[in-house]
Amino acid sequence: MGLLDELKQQAQSAAANETDAKAQLRRHIEVVDTALRQVFGYLDELVPQLRVIKPVNPHTFKAWGAGEWTQLAFENAAVNLRQANIDNVDWFSLVEFGVNWRAPRPLTASFSSQVEAKFLKDRLWHLGCKLEEKIVRTPEERFLRANITVEPKLPTRLRFEAQFETGKIQLTVRNLDQLGEDIVQLTPEECNVTLCEELAKTLLGRPSQAAALLKRRAT
Repeated sequence: MGLLDELKQQAQSAAANETDAKAQLRRHIEVVDTALRQVFGYLDELVPQLRVIKPVNPHTFKAWGAGEWTQLAFENAAVNLRQANIDNVDWFSLVEFGVNWRAPRPLTASFSSQVEAKFLKDRLWHLGCKLEEKIVRTPEERFLRANITVEPKLPTRLRFEAQFETGKIQLTVRNLDQLGEDIVQLTPEECNVTLCEELAKTLLGRPSQAAALLKRRAT
């Protein structure tokens, strides 16, 4: 085989691989979009029901040495979506659901260790909680303690994010039934109305399979 024939064969193979890759990406986009539309449809119907019922949060949220919150009151709920324009078509790429709760009182804590204070601040900020820190110093301006006050508000968040290249959906769950964050990779088949139903049950304190669906380790 001459050089030109060899190069032609390589070019044909590369073109075929590119076509296959584009077709695979299109399949991923379509199935992920379908799954996210199901998720959005369920959550979009859930939000107005929560606004009418105004449920009390049934869970206890323990905050690493700063106390705990119980009986949080419902403030508001919302669901939002984003779309990605690919090849002049708008596809669902992100669905976010949130409930804001009001606690009966702020959480307060005092730390003589800057490391412990930073740990609490970093964790709570990451989870969407707002707080205020006041540093107490000695007359020599040395650190004595950190007094932290956490605002009596808690956000619960569900974030479904498309990963079109892999055909997966990343689900991030914050402060659903405990202070903390779960991040799981889901197939479009796993990201469905059943999953939303189980998450909603957990939100309202009903028996559910959410822990297994979130792939939490048994404790």
